[in-house]
Amino acid sequence: MQPFEKWGLKDNPYTTEPIGEDTLSLFVGRKDLIKKCCTALSTKSVIIVEGDRGVGTTSFGNYVRFKQKEQKINYTPKREFSVHPGWNSEILIANVISSVVRGLEQDFKKLNKNKNFKKIKRATHEVRETYRKIAAQLSVGGTGVGIKYGKETVISTPPIYPEATLIQYLEELKPFLEEKGYEKQSIIQINNLDLTTVMPPAQMRFFLNNIRDTLQIPGYNWVLVGDTGLCSFIRTHVDRVSDIVSIEVKTPSLKPAEIFEVIERRVELNALHEKAYQPVSSKVIETLYNATQGRIRHIFRLASELVYATADNELIDEINMDVAKPVLKTFVEERAAQYSVWESALNILKQVVTHQPITTSALAKKLGTPQPNVSRALSSLQKARLAYCKIEGKKHLWMAEPDVTITYSEEKNR
Repeated sequence: MQPFEKWGLKDNPYTTEPIGEDTLSLFVGRKDLIKKCCTALSTKSVIIVEGDRGVGTTSFGNYVRFKQKEQKINYTPKREFSVHPGWNSEILIANVISSVVRGLEQDFKKLNKNKNFKKIKRATHEVRETYRKIAAQLSVGGTGVGIKYGKETVISTPPIYPEATLIQYLEELKPFLEEKGYEKQSIIQINNLDLTTVMPPAQMRFFLNNIRDTLQIPGYNWVLVGDTGLCSFIRTHVDRVSDIVSIEVKTPSLKPAEIFEVIERRVELNALHEKAYQPVSSKVIETLYNATQGRIRHIFRLASELVYATADNELIDEINMDVAKPVLKTFVEERAAQYSVWESALNILKQVVTHQPITTSALAKKLGTPQPNVSRALSSLQKARLAYCKIEGKKHLWMAEPDVTITYSEEKNR
């Protein structure tokens, strides 16, 4: 028996997979932002979507573009594009070509008999295969060469095909889309535009400047998705791209009531019978919400871990706070032991919980400890997934992971 059958469910209602083309009914909230984006997508547009990691920016972008596709307004491929250091405009265009061709094949099977479509498919096959291998190597840190970009070195991939040829292939796909009723621009979504965690600032500037002309290819709208700070970074450091941005969308966390609505819809979808119910109590979800600042991916990840950790205990029919607190504490202790975190570092972690978000210098001052010692401790805590660093402008703010926050806050309140 799989773990969720115990609660009358055929699958996990807390999955962290983004909303996709087949799960649009599970999306909740942000109606005003959706309307804003849909209005912009009626004409040639470049949209920036930013938000704290885990709030659902990918799902938001997916919902907007798949809704437009469902209504036969804009075509969009089935997948979004997660970029990596070393990507440039050629790799991006090659991936878009591959995805659009594959999408057209799947959505309109009769196209496979169309001579012109078969011609484009053959012509782009070699391009797709070549760049697929390059992109796969870049995603694991291979390929690419170092070049000077300003005063810094960035990773770049040497050109293989003339960019004009790739653009021509992309433009030759437009008539097939128009023939199928999609007269407006197709929507392409680029993910992973996360400063520092995915790309260093210099690499991000290089990539965005490099794709600037790509973003202006007729017949295609672009949705750029990244962490909080992406909009201000582009305005400040990549003004060539900033000049062509249509709208900026800042995606907030869902409200508690909206999180519960998401769970309710997922329980209904996965119910094996009318007595099915969610495994994790409302109080625990509220506690996770507060500890994660409402970031739905982190709420659901911890909820899933709680279920998997307790599913074999037949005496537990609901994961309430009495069940959750010791399990979360065990998670924290296991990671600390696995990475041999010193007691002194754990004491610093407790101060992070009390004063978060907090800079390294402010924390050192409160502790009366040399800043280099505090920095080393924070690095070890980050490696053990007990703390993380959040960048806001020029500030590097430290915060405890949600299960750590709940565990140490509970100890403090005893």
